[in-house]
Amino acid sequence: MDYARLLPSPDAIPASPWVFWTLGVLTFMVHIVLVNALLGGSVIALFTRIRGGSASREPIHGPITGKLPSITALAINFGVAPLLFIQVIYGTLYYTSSVLMAVFKLLVIPLLIAAYYGVYAHKKLGDSRKILATALLACAVIIFLYIALLFAGNLTLMVRPGEWTSYFGNRGGTYFPARDLIIYPRLAHFITASIAVGGLALALLWNYRDNGRERALTGLRIYAIATLFQFAVGPWYLFSQQDPAFEALTGDRIGYAAVLAAGILTAFASVTAAFKGRIFATCAFFICTMTAMTFTRANVRIVDTAGFFTIESLPLKPQYGPMFLFILFLVLGAAVIFYLVKKALVAGRGGDAR
Repeated sequence: MDYARLLPSPDAIPASPWVFWTLGVLTFMVHIVLVNALLGGSVIALFTRIRGGSASREPIHGPITGKLPSITALAINFGVAPLLFIQVIYGTLYYTSSVLMAVFKLLVIPLLIAAYYGVYAHKKLGDSRKILATALLACAVIIFLYIALLFAGNLTLMVRPGEWTSYFGNRGGTYFPARDLIIYPRLAHFITASIAVGGLALALLWNYRDNGRERALTGLRIYAIATLFQFAVGPWYLFSQQDPAFEALTGDRIGYAAVLAAGILTAFASVTAAFKGRIFATCAFFICTMTAMTFTRANVRIVDTAGFFTIESLPLKPQYGPMFLFILFLVLGAAVIFYLVKKALVAGRGGDAR
């Protein structure tokens, strides 16, 4: 079947599609790191709360507990840019997938609000009402996992036009591609990555505290162990890819395979640095890994859609003035947010947020 005939004609774009593609990859990387830190930090906090510990010593999750509401807000706001870019490039595919799952997608907004209040209440309650605080945090973690599963299905369905005919059997917007087995390694890959990033975030926060070196090393160990689990989940995810994507990543397209290999090698390097307690080297290798893996994710999407959609086919109507202004304000906005986050971290040094 010629699935390209199912797609509506895309709108003209104001600059080269590769500009939007690159911006989409880079802004998504910032968004996913924040999302990973949010879920990973929440899971670690929940685990340590349930496990319990010494009442005379601040728990390992202490520094990140107070940051979870802010990380939630940042993750949501930084998700706007990559969402816009995916709509510019893959709008006809993304909207089709979203319509099929409309009910589930619409639930994201109220659930995110509930999760935000959950992590905020967890911060405020602290140790004064441990059971309630733990229950609220558990609810927030469940919501975050639901949203992760939803988007795993949404982005998978987006590149599976053969599944779109399911609309004629389910017009209520409640379709979910549960039978597509790639969703589950994709979700497992995301969860283990989140725990790793949560551990790294804890290491950084403890590193900026007086006498926090020991706890920073614990955060690095969490990062290293979770990343080692990634080396088990990663091949599962790789072998679950469709044949063209699998072949592209294993040598059929040298460039794509090289980017994936770079991500794997820098991940190994980051684990080695983490076990040695070298926090800034770990962060540097982690950034390299995230960059490589984010571009690999985008490369796989190109291969998955090659049979019915190509980026080069998008109509172009140049408008470079508005494009320049957009990029300028994007950079300025990111700089302002970075400055504010840095000030907040410095102001919170030495604090005790349970």
